Amino acid sequence: MKVGSPGADGVKYRIYIDEVGNPDLESSDNPNHRYLSLTGVILELDYVQTTLHPQLEALKLKHFRPHPDEPIILHRKEMIHAVEPFAALADDVLRTSFDVELLGLLQDWRYSVVTVCLDKKRHKATYSTWRYDHITTVSQSCSNDTCSSWMTPGRMATSWRKHVAARPICG
Repeated sequence: MKVGSPGADGVKYRIYIDEVGNPDLESSDNPNHRYLSLTGVILELDYVQTTLHPQLEALKLKHFRPHPDEPIILHRKEMIHAVEPFAALADDVLRTSFDVELLGLLQDWRYSVVTVCLDKKRHKATYSTWRYDHITTVSQSCSNDTCSSWMTPGRMATSWRKHVAARPICG
């Protein structure tokens, strides 16, 4: 089946992938750099177009007044520190309003989340011959801050196809 073509049920999926950590095995003895995590958020493409994207853009417009030439990307670090374009979050009332609305959307939206975490120290100790090949492949496939690709039902594990209302963890 050609990537990007619908599956047997006619549904197209998109996965958004982001990483935490780096693929450098030499830093694995440092507790702050021991792990590499990849997380994918899987959604039906039509659902993204008709529901999630419009609702997310409306939330950003309401709270941050984005400019069409400078779309706002929700970066956790900048949001926590209320750095532009998230300066509005320095106001506790506005931050609470935004948090409540975003968490409500996260509970309502239909998506699945898959996370893989690699213990680089253990990987380095276990695999001597192939240890760099696996890390490099994972790193190169997600070298951008966020990347997306198409998935069809035939390429997804059965449990991924369910629409899961994720329970966000905040802290």
